[in-house]
Amino acid sequence: MPDLESHRLLDFIGKMPVEEGTVEFFSSAPQSKAYLDKCAADLFPVPFYSRQPKSDGGDTFFGDTLKSADTLPHALLLLRHDIASLRYNFDQVSAEGWRPDTVCLFQVGPKLNGYRDTTHGGLLASLLDEVVGFNVDGLCSCIEAQGENKPRTRLYTGYLNTSYRKPVSPGFYAVESRLVKRDGRKWFLKGQIVGADGAVYTEADVLYIQSRDSLL
Repeated sequence: MPDLESHRLLDFIGKMPVEEGTVEFFSSAPQSKAYLDKCAADLFPVPFYSRQPKSDGGDTFFGDTLKSADTLPHALLLLRHDIASLRYNFDQVSAEGWRPDTVCLFQVGPKLNGYRDTTHGGLLASLLDEVVGFNVDGLCSCIEAQGENKPRTRLYTGYLNTSYRKPVSPGFYAVESRLVKRDGRKWFLKGQIVGADGAVYTEADVLYIQSRDSLL
């Protein structure tokens, strides 16, 4: 287990490598390569830090339980350049349109089924929650860099209202997230799971809440 503790996503950029082989895997598969080519101007790979269990006991779900050849063998996290560089313009946030702030590419394996050849809906909600959480985490770093919130606080999911549009079978999917609005400690976001065919399979309206006290 690496000597890591749970902090902000941006703390790990440059300090922790992108998981070995993930960029090559998704770049070599025609369906995922097409997605990467489409978003290359906006997004770039960053460490999927919850794929590594932490020394404080955190991140065992994605870093251990879901990290096997037949669950989620490959996962590649992508972040907008202006979030990674702490230059995100909150004045341009709109509830309309769709330009993701954060994306994760997943290869979903067969051991995550509920019904035969159908990925369990609870797992899909977990994928959405994780990627939307990365989105908020990166945006919090932008707020902190701008001097608005100096003490670091924890983030909690307030709600994750999920709509299942189409059954998800094992294969390649992109989980996308974007900010809709922010109201003080409340962050309102949308997430969606997109298949290789470009169709939206699952959607979620999400509320994240920052704690009042400095805890990180």
